[in-house]
Amino acid sequence: DAVVEAGLLEVVVAAMETHHRAIEVQSRSCYAIAATCHGRKRNGDRFVEAGGMACLLKVLSSNGSQNWEVRANACSCLKSLCHENEAVQRRAVAADAIKKILVAMGADRESRSLQLEGARALMQLTSDPERGALMPDDGIRIVEEALERFTDGAFQREVARYGRMLREGRSRVTEKGERQRR
Repeated sequence: DAVVEAGLLEVVVAAMETHHRAIEVQSRSCYAIAATCHGRKRNGDRFVEAGGMACLLKVLSSNGSQNWEVRANACSCLKSLCHENEAVQRRAVAADAIKKILVAMGADRESRSLQLEGARALMQLTSDPERGALMPDDGIRIVEEALERFTDGAFQREVARYGRMLREGRSRVTEKGERQRR
C-alpha cells in the first residue's frame, strides 16, 4: 500500500484523463486499478475520490474505447473495484454504470472477453435485490445470451441463479412499491 500512499491512484487517473484515446494507456490503467483495488476497500474509495469512476466509465462509452479489449478491461476493473465495496457499488450505479456496460456489451456481441467481463461486472453491481431492480429486462437477456454462448456449464449455472435472483428481487421491489401505494 506504500505505492497507493505515494499517489499511484491519482497518477493513474491523471494518465487516463490525459491520454483518454490511447488504448494501451487505458488498458494498462484498468489492470493497475483492478490489481490495486480488488479486495481493498480503502484503495477503491480513494480511486473513486480521485475521479477514477468517471474515467473508467468514460472508457466504456468514449470514442477512444472502440477497442473491445479496452472495454473488457474496464468491465473487469469495475468488477474488482465493486467487490465487497458497497460505497463504490452505489457510486457506480449512480453514475449509470449498468447502462454503460450494457451498451458496451451490445456494441460487440462477438467479443468473448467483453461479454464475460461485462456480465461479471453487472453481476457485481446488481447482486443486491434493490440494485438488481435497476437492471432492465433487455439487460438480463443480454447477460444470459452472452453467457450461454461463451461459458461452460458451471458459470452458466451461476448466471442462471443470478437471473433468478434478479427477477425475484425485482418482484420483491415491485410488491413493496405496490404495498406502499395502497
